[in-house]
Amino acid sequence: MEIVRKLFSPSTSPVLPKRSLDEPTESRSETTDGPVAVAAPVSAPTTFSPVQDAGTKAQQKKSLKAALLGYGADKTFCWFSYLNTPHFEKGKWGNFELAKDFMKYVQTTHPPSIEVEWQTEWQVLSSTLGPHEVLYREGSFECPVISGARTGTHSFAHILPPQCHVAHIRWIMPVSAFEKRVINKRITYIPSSSFFSTGVTVLLSATGQEGYQWRTDNVAVPLARESQVGTVILENPFYGKRRATYAESSGRIYSVSDLLAMGLTGIQEAKALLTWLHETGFKHLCVSGMSMGAILSLLTAVQIPLEVGVAAFLPAHSVAHAWTHGVLSSVICWDALMKDRKLTLEQAKELFYGILDETDIRRYPLPKAVEAAILVAAIDDAYTPADSAKIVHEHWVGSEMRYIPGGHVSAFVWYTADFRRAICDSLSKVKDLVENSVELN
Repeated sequence: MEIVRKLFSPSTSPVLPKRSLDEPTESRSETTDGPVAVAAPVSAPTTFSPVQDAGTKAQQKKSLKAALLGYGADKTFCWFSYLNTPHFEKGKWGNFELAKDFMKYVQTTHPPSIEVEWQTEWQVLSSTLGPHEVLYREGSFECPVISGARTGTHSFAHILPPQCHVAHIRWIMPVSAFEKRVINKRITYIPSSSFFSTGVTVLLSATGQEGYQWRTDNVAVPLARESQVGTVILENPFYGKRRATYAESSGRIYSVSDLLAMGLTGIQEAKALLTWLHETGFKHLCVSGMSMGAILSLLTAVQIPLEVGVAAFLPAHSVAHAWTHGVLSSVICWDALMKDRKLTLEQAKELFYGILDETDIRRYPLPKAVEAAILVAAIDDAYTPADSAKIVHEHWVGSEMRYIPGGHVSAFVWYTADFRRAICDSLSKVKDLVENSVELN
């Protein structure tokens, strides 16, 4: 019973400067483009919070149920997912000194241009045949980390296993962006005049999310059908086709240096894709992701000199916080990390946090289009506590903060529509920014 009680009790781990979710904050303030001072209270909707409006026994029971579905489901899922293979058990720290240098390079260097090699033409996604068909094509490009090393820009190529040297994408678009023609007795889809005015998001992967299927079915296809939005799905380094041969299973990260290499390479690839889309002719762009993908989308937006939106679903303000203050901290093989460098538990945790703390979003300037940034947090999230997302919102003055009930796992199951809505709203804000900029010029 003690194990069960611990499994379903809310995490008591401390977080960085905690504030109440209904504490007033400035939703818009001075930016680099001029002052926009509007003070407004930002709070979670009362129907979403397990600690508000619990004046009756029925409401209290409902709040308890919501908390259990949040914290309880998250802790149970995490515990069973990594029961036999905790993170970093085999690879331990890896070459994290090289990874730290690589981090500095990514923070200060824009990736080289990419050339996408298409494996398919635009064709109907078979699962969408009918009156609401959706088109897609798949392609690949050389990872900018590898192309940069090949041209002598840096010497970090060996931080990635050979399987990660090529990036893979699936691009899904609404059929309304094409003209259907018959060429040589074959139906061919040709981009129409509205092709480049279509809003497009670059969608990054959550932890352990291999392949395209989940993101295709739950995010990209509904976006194309219902909102005429395009999605470029990036296969994350170390996952799916890009899984290293030494990785025993999906979702388990081999070493600390692999964790850094995976995230940093993903950021470079996202920056390269957004730049490629922009240079191709798309002006209404955003970067999006869930969980780990949300954190990477934040870090991508602050490192690219373009007005791109952000739709971050279940984000944390830093990778360090996500791995040390949520349930993921319980599935790290601390014994292996301690023995590898002859450290105490406290020293190992301090070193681990210190390495990853460079990703704290407060260390970076605001993104170019902070007004088009939308953050969605789950009130009872045991992976990335809602207070962590609020730290991002408070730093990104002008961003929008939204809340959903439940936790991390339930958000993937029941609230993907909220993620899609955030993507659409972000792209709409980017469109307004671009059009206003054109009018001023």
